[in-house]
Amino acid sequence: MDILDETTEFIDRREGQRPVFLTVLCILTWVGCGLGLFSGLIQLWSYSAMNSAMNAIQANGVSQDFNVGYLFWSSIATMIGSIICALAAVFMFKQKKFGFYIYIFGQAIPLIASFYSILAFSNSIGIGTGFSIISTVIGMIFPVAFIIMYGVNLKHMNK
Repeated sequence: MDILDETTEFIDRREGQRPVFLTVLCILTWVGCGLGLFSGLIQLWSYSAMNSAMNAIQANGVSQDFNVGYLFWSSIATMIGSIICALAAVFMFKQKKFGFYIYIFGQAIPLIASFYSILAFSNSIGIGTGFSIISTVIGMIFPVAFIIMYGVNLKHMNK
């Protein structure tokens, strides 16, 4: 019976404070945003290297239809989305409900850009749109899961 009393006392003390689950989600979001920024920088570096290689191939007189411009825009979208999501997590950490809507917007930017860049890549190498759709759906698993988990915590957030 003592354990039940201690649990009830702990729950009463936590009332009105930020839930632990929301805190964990925000921390995981900041870690993911850091990885997203790093990934965006790696993509930007890859774009630079591939663009130089394509220019060298064209300089040798070999024609190529392979375009790497999609990598540039995908990397920019990844970095912008990561910054927006990190900012949104700050608002949700402070229990501001509008941070959730900013977070959704921040997640949508890289998803849309990655879909178009995967589509451009798959069309340039002849795979087709099926690969693009499957890759995008797989890439949506974590963003959608986090949106749902944050949505569950909306009741703990203020306007």
